[in-house]
Amino acid sequence: MLAIENNPFRVIGVLANAKEKDIHRQKVKISKYVSVGKSVSSEYDFEFLSPLERTEKSVKDAFAKIDQRQDKLEHSLFWFVNCSQFDEIGLFHLGDSNQERAIITWAKVIDGREVTSKNISTLNNYSTLQLCSISENQFSSGIANKLKLIQAHVFPEFVAAVTDDSFIVDAHKLSQNFIKRIVQLQLNNSKPETEIVNSFSQCEQWVKDFVAQSFCEDLIFDIERAVTATEKQRKKEKENTYSLAVTLKNNVIYKLKKVSDLIGTHHIKFKTVSDAVAQEIVNCDVAYYNASQESGKLFDQSLELLGYAKMFAVSEKLKRDIQGNIDDMLKRKEQHLVSKYYDDIFEEIENFKKRYVSIENTQAFINICIPKLNAYLSKQGRTEDFIKLSSIVVTVALNALIEKVNGVQNGGYTSEIITNTFSRACTAMSSLSRLNMNAETRARFNTNNQTITDLHSKASVWHQQQQKKQEGCYIATMAYGDYEHPQVIKLREFRDQILAKNWLGRNFIKWYYKYSPLMVQTLENNHTVNKLVRSCLDGFIMLMGKK
Repeated sequence: MLAIENNPFRVIGVLANAKEKDIHRQKVKISKYVSVGKSVSSEYDFEFLSPLERTEKSVKDAFAKIDQRQDKLEHSLFWFVNCSQFDEIGLFHLGDSNQERAIITWAKVIDGREVTSKNISTLNNYSTLQLCSISENQFSSGIANKLKLIQAHVFPEFVAAVTDDSFIVDAHKLSQNFIKRIVQLQLNNSKPETEIVNSFSQCEQWVKDFVAQSFCEDLIFDIERAVTATEKQRKKEKENTYSLAVTLKNNVIYKLKKVSDLIGTHHIKFKTVSDAVAQEIVNCDVAYYNASQESGKLFDQSLELLGYAKMFAVSEKLKRDIQGNIDDMLKRKEQHLVSKYYDDIFEEIENFKKRYVSIENTQAFINICIPKLNAYLSKQGRTEDFIKLSSIVVTVALNALIEKVNGVQNGGYTSEIITNTFSRACTAMSSLSRLNMNAETRARFNTNNQTITDLHSKASVWHQQQQKKQEGCYIATMAYGDYEHPQVIKLREFRDQILAKNWLGRNFIKWYYKYSPLMVQTLENNHTVNKLVRSCLDGFIMLMGKK
């Protein structure tokens, strides 16, 4: 430690309790040597310390440093004294390069014993030797022993021994000065702050607090300044408060972590400054929410800021307040989502009403609304509002389907178009059946669903009959007036059993079905022609019967 290696008493070559006349004599002697460039040694140039080179300047500075008694006292805490036989024995061992023997000698005098006028000087020597140790435990013990020395009731006797004078010493202030010097010496040696704090681990609690707070002062000041700056900006730039809060969080999070490592999270200074950060972030969140339009992003960012505030909050009251804000914001977010689902679905209803009424458009409308309703259901559950909204969707789609079904029945459409329309309407009704409805809507839906299903069944039968008719003998049916007339049946059998089994017959059938409907349409109401055709067909059937 430099405070020991470069101690002015060591440079001069005397012990800390040397008399003024001895110091003066040494000053004359050593000054003459260094003034002519000669090296000079001392019996106190202990080998366990780094080699010392005395120069005219270093010697002059050393004498200046112990000119005042307060300075002399403070430097004596980092050097040795000889006030008892135990001190003398230990110093002898140091001079003989036997540091271990010196430690053993002095430790016997002070370990587990009260500090008295007989061993206080030995305590100083022992603790000085401990401060030279590379062992962290010994170094920490040395600091604790020095402070024990200063706080001892017999410390004034030590003061008198090293200053040749008796003056009132403020032991607490001297302890603080000693602590500050130990801290600075370690900082100069690039020791991490946490290690420096730990070096005081064997000291009384007030010492630990003093050291920790000495490191925290600048950190706490920086944090408080950041909070104040954010507060000022918040009042000027309300729309930018989200960014201000995030910046504040980023600026202080590591500083607060360091403060908590140094003084602990239960220390009043940490609680105060951490709560101040949390409160300012809450204030930023309130300003940001009030200055912004409700949106999913707003709620997410607001909850993000409240999460930061909760992370920093220490006091239980502030934690409860922040949690209350979080709960309230979550409810607002859910309400916003519900409102958004309503808006989205009603927008789809309005868009649907503007489109041409068709089964395809109705099915597309149903397909769009189903996932939106399911999303609403997963967030809010099967509430009364949800049932109402779902029933509205069903009613709108159902009205469109009814309109289309009624339209094809009254529009003179072919059986194929009617049947196809009813089939697609049934598919759309099947999709609607899976939606939630209130009792009134469900009853109306069930009635119309049954009606459309029945219509589809009837239309399918009718369409099959029409197809069957189309496969019959158009001219024969026209002539006899009935598709099921015995003569028409015989002609169909001739078609299927004779004509359909040869190439010429099949081509005749194709020609017949292509041109016979036109002939029927032209001659259908001509009774003379129908009678003539019937007579010819009767003759042809009679002829086939003979064969």
